[in-house]
Amino acid sequence: MKIIFNTFKYGNARTRFALLLMATGLLAGFGMLAYSLIVANYIITMTSVVLLIADVCYIMSTDFRNLIIPVQNKQHRKKEKKLRVKNDNEDESGALDWISSEKKKKPSQVEKISEDIDKDEKNDGKDDEKTPKKKIPDVNPLTLYDQKKYKKLFIEYKVKQEHVLILIDSCMRERITECPAILWKDKTTAYILLLEAEPRMIKFNMYDYNEMHIRAAVDADPDREYRDFKEHSFLGKLFTPLLPNYTKTDSGNGRKSICKKALYGIGPDIFCTSNSVKNIIQVLSLNMVLTESKIQKGSYSDWFKRIYISRLMYRDKIFSAPEYQAQVMGILDQMAEKASDDDFSNSITQMLLGGLIPQEYAEYANFKRK
Repeated sequence: MKIIFNTFKYGNARTRFALLLMATGLLAGFGMLAYSLIVANYIITMTSVVLLIADVCYIMSTDFRNLIIPVQNKQHRKKEKKLRVKNDNEDESGALDWISSEKKKKPSQVEKISEDIDKDEKNDGKDDEKTPKKKIPDVNPLTLYDQKKYKKLFIEYKVKQEHVLILIDSCMRERITECPAILWKDKTTAYILLLEAEPRMIKFNMYDYNEMHIRAAVDADPDREYRDFKEHSFLGKLFTPLLPNYTKTDSGNGRKSICKKALYGIGPDIFCTSNSVKNIIQVLSLNMVLTESKIQKGSYSDWFKRIYISRLMYRDKIFSAPEYQAQVMGILDQMAEKASDDDFSNSITQMLLGGLIPQEYAEYANFKRK
């Protein structure tokens, strides 16, 4: 009833007419039915029943969900989390036991694969050129929103109930930096409502942008980034759980360790934080693709790339340990059933040399293949 009331209150003339038509049909139908029973008129009884059935069908075919009263997701009620800076070797027990942190002497082919993986997870700093320079505004835009203004946006922009919160790290094309946003979709279009100093909407066709582009290692500085979220505000508390996960890597030669973060791009190069990905995949079905990556450009099989991407997503806490292991086993099952003989053999070799799977997983895949 609340949705219908707000639909009538905030809807346009066409919407109100539809609601009045529904109500009129019900009243007329029940009125005719009552009159027909009193006078015992069979024709009027059948007419009233047909009218009621038609009106009920019209009501059931009307989608009220597109006219939304905002409902916060359960995750919005979670307590504010601190920025997490994790170490490469801090894996959940048992999930990555086969990934060795020791640098042993290996054959040249192993060194080549390991070098490509290391370059992907450390990068060379060139990606900074594609990240807009962070400017500290005079006014923290997050403080411009309270709960009342936040809820009004849902009505003004017709946000669907099936929406999620995301945190956009950067987008050169749309000039977005460290911006909280709301994501939802209809049949063909994805909508992103940016909660900037002045809210604005961007949208894109999901069929034109059906990939999520992963930048595995972008230079980061946790002390300087996302300063606005460190101030007390309604939006700051709501979006703090979506702040990036950071990874420290040893730069070698006794130098200070380098801090990295992974970014996940949707639509026209809208790169979001790793903690936004779980929410994004609730709404959008996307193929995962590596970008600015030695692995993507190298002569690695698609099966190798898929398991490598799963490992990146596990380290970013997108997959839990059981989910990650299930992903790896699922990919090996598909590879055993669908890959050609050469593709299967080369993929298993690459995975073993790169440390993506242990020997027992390779034996399982071979057994499944036979």
